[in-house]
Amino acid sequence: MDPDNQIIRGTWISLGALVLAGAVACSSGGGGPQVTLIDDMEGAPASPIPWVPPTGQPPGSWFVQTDCTENDRIFPRPWTVPGGGWSYDELPAPHETFPGVISTHAARLRTTEPLSGVWGAVMGVDLLPEIPKLGPDGPLAAAPPVTGPGCRQPTTRDYDGETVDLSAFTGITFWAMADPSGLHAIRVRVRDQNTDPRGGLCNSEKPESDDDCYNDFTFPLVLTDTFTRYTVDFSRMHQDPSWGVRPDTEVPDLQHVYAIAFQADLPSCAFSKIEICAGPGPPSFALDFRIDDLYLVNRTP
Repeated sequence: MDPDNQIIRGTWISLGALVLAGAVACSSGGGGPQVTLIDDMEGAPASPIPWVPPTGQPPGSWFVQTDCTENDRIFPRPWTVPGGGWSYDELPAPHETFPGVISTHAARLRTTEPLSGVWGAVMGVDLLPEIPKLGPDGPLAAAPPVTGPGCRQPTTRDYDGETVDLSAFTGITFWAMADPSGLHAIRVRVRDQNTDPRGGLCNSEKPESDDDCYNDFTFPLVLTDTFTRYTVDFSRMHQDPSWGVRPDTEVPDLQHVYAIAFQADLPSCAFSKIEICAGPGPPSFALDFRIDDLYLVNRTP
């Protein structure tokens, strides 16, 4: 392997000789951008990500979520569901990301049964650990019932967590694909202190409500059926203008970021506080997509 392209967990590599492919591409002079690894997806199940936070704190880990009524229809299942917890998916065949770098696993979110009448599903990475708050019966997010009618929808208010400063980076780059049988449209999301309830801004008037929260800064992508590289610049991410608390800034607050996520939404809907769907009723749908080798793009002088 060329030592200039060698990837060491928690460090950066030079991309000057690489061509960025996919729906979103970028280029730069002066030797090209550099990247910092968030996760290569080759770790053990439920292990922390290899990225080293700039604060020196322990790194975070992956999460998955859908409407709690259908927690048992996605895989990996949320940790709040018995038998749930994160795991990386072994690829049917290894593939090359950067020259000489062979990937054998990816982050994968799929439905085991079609979702029906819910907003969709998301998988993402918390950049610092989430520490569950304790209630009288243990962790709040694990309070029964955890799935089915009448279930309790977990919220980030169930956790203690801090933000990280990503102002040294301009965006993210990663490889992704969707199975032909599932949705191909996803949204890349940045959850900052303006949109996460833990920030205390989106729910300042109603601290016990998430109604105006989670209107994250997003960028839409349509994935292909094979692994393709995508690069998304933070400056091109925007909120949905139709709902939620919207800060004065039109871009994410990079100094205070909680998580980066990848979401598949209910088709034919405008995802907002009240979902507006085409047709006589919300459709059922399946999803199956993978994210591989996720990096931050370093800001160059």
